[in-house]
Amino acid sequence: MDVPKDRLEKFHEKVGQSTVIDEEVALYLLLIDERPGVLVMDPDLDDRKKLKNFCREYDLNYHYTGGEGERGLKDKILRTDSRLFKGGFFIAKDEKRFEMLKSSEGRFYGFSDEAVGKFLGYPEDDIKYFSGNVTDGHIENPTKEKADELRSQGKIKEKDLKFLELVDYVPRPEEENILKAINTGKNRHEKIKKIDEKYEINTGEEILRKLFRSPLN
Repeated sequence: MDVPKDRLEKFHEKVGQSTVIDEEVALYLLLIDERPGVLVMDPDLDDRKKLKNFCREYDLNYHYTGGEGERGLKDKILRTDSRLFKGGFFIAKDEKRFEMLKSSEGRFYGFSDEAVGKFLGYPEDDIKYFSGNVTDGHIENPTKEKADELRSQGKIKEKDLKFLELVDYVPRPEEENILKAINTGKNRHEKIKKIDEKYEINTGEEILRKLFRSPLN
């Protein structure tokens, strides 16, 4: 579904200045149907208010796993405020998408790694890699080493690695997975540019400039 030009044009204004670039990219990709779901991790109370306003403005659905609402009896007895507890802020266009989260159980804001990965639209093989290795820490290192190997072999170019910044999961450290992730990033890059051209706006250009910090030649 196409997002009206005026909403895309005002994206930076609506998303808020405090949003980090990775979250900004994720939300924009959601709007242009390049990803099915977004997770903003541990937003504070002020950021949650901004995210809720953003979702209302763009007709998006959300589910938040942290403290909400009024201070309850337990808060008053313990002199705490559970509204300040941080959690996961999940966003999607399709409300039914949250069902895949709620049908699971695990350590990722109460949901399983696999369910969160599927909600975000990550490839199944890369979800399995993350889920099986996340406890080891630095799971991106083997992928980086494999990507450097592919670059030294001439199978990918140095500038191709930047396209991985448009794909916020860690590909399994295999040639097929890395090439697929780079291709996904390239397609997203091209779509962002085409939308700018179609609507005669520079929203996508600004996002890409902030993300890459230098042009892709």
